[in-house]
This record gives sequence, C-alpha cells and structure tokens, in this order.
Amino acid sequence: MKASFRSTPAVSQDHIHAQRFESITTMPLDATDFVKIVASSAVIGAAVSSGISWLQTSVRENKNRQHERHHVLLEVAVLLERFVKACGDTISTERAAPPVAWDDQSWDAYYAVQFPEFVPPDSFNWRALTKQEAARLKDFVEAVRGVKSYISEHAEHADDPSDVASKQAVKSAEYGQKAWELALSLRASAGVNPASLESHHYGWVHDAFKERLERHANYLEQQRIAHQELFKDFVQPSPRAGSTSNGLLTL
Repeated sequence: MKASFRSTPAVSQDHIHAQRFESITTMPLDATDFVKIVASSAVIGAAVSSGISWLQTSVRENKNRQHERHHVLLEVAVLLERFVKACGDTISTERAAPPVAWDDQSWDAYYAVQFPEFVPPDSFNWRALTKQEAARLKDFVEAVRGVKSYISEHAEHADDPSDVASKQAVKSAEYGQKAWELALSLRASAGVNPASLESHHYGWVHDAFKERLERHANYLEQQRIAHQELFKDFVQPSPRAGSTSNGLLTL
C-alpha cells in the first residue's frame, strides 16, 4: 500500500516578508522605543524650526540691505543734484562778469567763477552700493578731481583771468549734465522719481548748460577757421610777397 503525502502549497517570498513586517509592526513597544521616537521627533522639529528661523532672518536681512542701498542711492543722488545747482551758479557768475577792459580792470568777478567740488562725506556707506554703482560714482568723483587739477594748473600760467573763468564755466556745463544723468540713473535704481529742479528754482540750469556748451562749440569753430586762414597765409604767397632765389617764401 502506497503512502500518500498531502502536498503543501508553496509560500511566496512576498507573503513571508508581509508576515515579518506585520509581526514587527505589531510588536509591543517598550519605554526605550518611545523615548527614541520622541527624541527623533524633537530633533526633526528643532531642525525644521531652525531652518524656518534662518529663512526668516535671511529675508529680513535682505530687506534691510535693500532699504539701506536705496537710502544711500537717494543720498548720493541729492549730492549730485546739489552739484548740478552749483554748476549752474558758476555759469551765472561768469555771465554776470563785466566785459574785459584792461584799463583799470578788476578781475574779482572772474576769480569768483569756480568749478564746484564733488566729494562724498567720509561717512558715506560705499558698501551699500553694488559694484557697478560704486564704480560709476567713484569714476565721477575722480573725473571732477581731475578737472579741478587741470584748471588749477592752467590758471597758474594764464595771463587772462577771463579765459580761466571761461574754462570753469564750460566744464561746469559739461559735468553738470553728467551729474544730472547720473542722479537720474541712481534715483531710478532706488525706485524714486527724478528731482524737480523747478521746485528748487533751478529749472533754468539745463538751458544754461546747453547754451554755454553751444557758445563754446561756436568759439572753437571760429578758432579753427582763424587758424586755418592763418596757415593758408603762411604757406601761400600773397600778391605782394616776393620769392627768393632758393624758392622760399617771404611774407
């Protein structure tokens, strides 16, 4: 008589893993396990809280930096606008000077024509500006300083104070325009409107700058034509000019 064996159904690996997981999850937790869970939750909570706090601090500091930057931009824009007004005053002073009369001439009116200075205060917060903004402003400061030095050297060797005054006024018109353009740009970066020079009784300066530069351009053109005519007279014989045997001209 053959013995019969009842076949045992195959158990899948997934079923075995599921039973093990069920046994683990249903395993009673002791006090140590609860302490570990609570400690882990506390660590995670502290990390999340620290991250939120850091983010809030970072946002607040960024807003403070932006506020400081805008404040500094507005501050330097106002300084530039004061320089613009000073340039306008220089042109007005030159315009009011009496015509040159060498007999008993008083040069005080011409000595009063001065190209203005532009120097930010020692307390100025350069670090609040971006690199590009700081570079533009420092370039302007150095350019103004260079003009002052150039005019000072010219005045030491000039015989005519009115000529020195003219250079002071022309450079004032030129750099007054540059200062205004820079002030507009900085105000735009700060998110504020351009200054109203009309309300400060300086609405006339833009026309004064334009008129003075045009007058200077006309003067330079007249000088160019005069020099050109002088050169022609030098290299070409006049009707009364003779010539030497070696071909050189005699004037």
